Amino acid sequence: MAGAYVPPPPPPPPMVVVTIEKLKKNGAEEFCGDQIAEPMVTKRWLERVSRVLGTLRVLAEQRGDLAMALLQDAAYDWWKRAGANIPEPVPWATFDELFCEEYVPEHFMEEKRYEFMKFTQGELTLPEYRQKFDELAEFGRDLVPTMEKRCKRFREGLRPDLSSGLVSAPRNDINDLYKQALELQTALLRKAEYEQS
Repeated sequence: MAGAYVPPPPPPPPMVVVTIEKLKKNGAEEFCGDQIAEPMVTKRWLERVSRVLGTLRVLAEQRGDLAMALLQDAAYDWWKRAGANIPEPVPWATFDELFCEEYVPEHFMEEKRYEFMKFTQGELTLPEYRQKFDELAEFGRDLVPTMEKRCKRFREGLRPDLSSGLVSAPRNDINDLYKQALELQTALLRKAEYEQS
């Protein structure tokens, strides 16, 4: 079969060009740097940009440059100083690190981690507690590295009437634990209504 026909390899996939307009159309926004006093806002901006770049399957070596192109006004002025000695294309990891040093400082991360350690439900509704718990857990990942520890911390932060009723609840799925907490809360409310009537 020495003379058998061998088809040529398929052409490489077309190069995808991602423009700022395409980024914006998919949820990324420009960042002006005017919210420097609000690290949570800037952290969410960075997460959104990262998510959009991932969704669009932007090559790793292009991500930093595209994120940089979203910087405007004071944020772009900062980048001109901070990124002056960084060769292009700007690696995402480099952009991410420098951006966080400026706009999501370590003391903010530590404050949020401490807040997570002390966080309890208090007067929050169960859905509000779950949402805030999930937000703060991002800052305390080292405190809840496993699902079991995450569930334990979630239960410990609940109001005592809910927490004590979930002592034997499974601790391998936070969604199941949350559903059980909702069911227990409903049962406790019904019991209280019954006792009042």
